[in-house]
Amino acid sequence: MLLEPVIAAVLLSFLAPGGEDYRRAVTDVDEANIAVNRDPEANYPQLAEALEHLAQYEAELGEDVDTRELLVLSMLNLARAQLLAGDAAAAAETMDEVLRATPGQSLPLERFGPTLAEFHDERRAELERLGTAEIQVECEVSCQLLVDEQPMAEESGPLYLGTYRVWIRATDGSVPAERHEIELDHAGGVEVVRFPAAGLPPVEKDEPAVRQRILPRWAELGVAIFGVGAVVGGGVALAFDGRCTNGGDPSDPVGCPSLFESTGAGLTAIGLGGVLALTGGVMLVVDEVRVGRNRGQQLSLAWTIRF
Repeated sequence: MLLEPVIAAVLLSFLAPGGEDYRRAVTDVDEANIAVNRDPEANYPQLAEALEHLAQYEAELGEDVDTRELLVLSMLNLARAQLLAGDAAAAAETMDEVLRATPGQSLPLERFGPTLAEFHDERRAELERLGTAEIQVECEVSCQLLVDEQPMAEESGPLYLGTYRVWIRATDGSVPAERHEIELDHAGGVEVVRFPAAGLPPVEKDEPAVRQRILPRWAELGVAIFGVGAVVGGGVALAFDGRCTNGGDPSDPVGCPSLFESTGAGLTAIGLGGVLALTGGVMLVVDEVRVGRNRGQQLSLAWTIRF
């Protein structure tokens, strides 16, 4: 009657994914099942220990449907062995854990005989009498969760009262996985689990790049000063326009053979100088305002860090 699950278990030990330690844990459960089927009374503690060890590999179990089914079959086998050994309390605890981990699922009880099927119905009736509660997981990132090593949605729906092992991981691996032990101890209650429990780490914001000056300060000052000089030079040129080159009277053609002709040059110098002076001044003012703002931001950051 138990030959089929045993053969399936042995095959799983060779097919199970994951690392060597995980496959060894699956093999240990296989071997413990075989030992229990030979001598239930003497060997059921070995199976209980092997199942407890395998349950620690939540990450691997989350991807291994076949081994999760093996867990359920092995738990039923353990409950059967505990009943045969006369340990009804341990059998009740094991069966209750199976029922909590498989809400609404049909279990292959026919493989284990009528005694275990009757015991299952008794325990289910007792758990239903006590009532149900819920586990609600609030994930700040996309997550996968196992409850008693079985997949479950973020909102569990009604669960029998008792203790549940909840394992949660981020599907993108952005935060470490977490284990929680949740006690549902009053009917109608909702236990909320937040993941990650400490919240997401703060997002580091890139500091805004410091805006560069249009030109170095010395260049901006040079442009402005050169422009002012050109304006002054143009004004001087205009002041000499029409005067005698030798300082004589411009109206005396004999005493003043030639005159200064600087109207064009003076106006050109004034125009270009004005443009350069204005351009250099505007660039200098704009860049100094930028520098002042950046200094203010840095000072604010320094005070924020200090406090």
